[in-house]
Amino acid sequence: FVAVYAVDLNKNKEVKVDTLTKDGMSVIYSIDDNDYYFADDLYNDLSGDLKANAALNSYILSVCREGVETTTEMTNYAASYAQYVLSSNDEATIVSQLRQYGYDGTDDLTTYCIDMLKQQEVIKQYLLDNYDVEVEPKLADINPRKISHILIKVADVTESTDENGNTIHTANPTAEEQAKLDEVLKALETKSFEEVAKEYSEDSSATIGGLIGIVDANNKSNYVAEFADASMNLNYGEVSDVITTTYGWHIIKCDEATKDELCSDSGFQSSLADNSLFFRAICAKADELGYTVSDSDLQAQIDSLLSTQEAE
Repeated sequence: FVAVYAVDLNKNKEVKVDTLTKDGMSVIYSIDDNDYYFADDLYNDLSGDLKANAALNSYILSVCREGVETTTEMTNYAASYAQYVLSSNDEATIVSQLRQYGYDGTDDLTTYCIDMLKQQEVIKQYLLDNYDVEVEPKLADINPRKISHILIKVADVTESTDENGNTIHTANPTAEEQAKLDEVLKALETKSFEEVAKEYSEDSSATIGGLIGIVDANNKSNYVAEFADASMNLNYGEVSDVITTTYGWHIIKCDEATKDELCSDSGFQSSLADNSLFFRAICAKADELGYTVSDSDLQAQIDSLLSTQEAE
């Protein structure tokens, strides 16, 4: 990667990326046989970055752990989600990712989940406190809405392309699958959407009435196209027609989210901004706690991040 990067930045010069040595030292690449980037330089650069990131991550964790109380609800949710992650992913991959953030392994997965929930809570509190500055100016552009759905799985869904190049999914249901859809549509005539979702939906969201979360113009790419388009085209209080995706049939309900629901949703938090908003929230919580930083390098890194954000 470093070699390719070097070539890309020096297109008008001769960059050698084969295995080289100079004065007994390993060379990553050389430019015009004059400017050398040694393996030792790479090591020092990477180790310096890793140390700086480790210090910053430790600071963030300290602020969130002290600034947000660990509740029973938080612990139970984190433990449940940790079990879901373990059952759905390769353990070696999970361990590798956890170690990038300073955790030892899968025994720390629940702790990691709790820490992420606390970071989310810090951002929520910051957004609520600064709603008129951080949220309101962006609402018209990203058009957020609270989305719930009922999923009826269809095993046989075919895929085709229309004249505009759009992917079209067509359900080929069994008699049993069609009967279940008919039953759901009949139930919606007399029961609330949430009741029907809990009773019939074949999605993990059924336990909470089919609630998916906040869908908006910035995060809709997280969903399959037909689902996202239908979600964004609904008005508050509306229920969609039957939508077909690769998963089967969906019936979607759109509601207006409260201020608290918006600021609590991790997807919506990500839609508002990049890491700049996250770090503003962390620094605001640190100020609230009266944090002082004794490490001059860490303080310089924090000041650099904040000054970059102010310029942006």
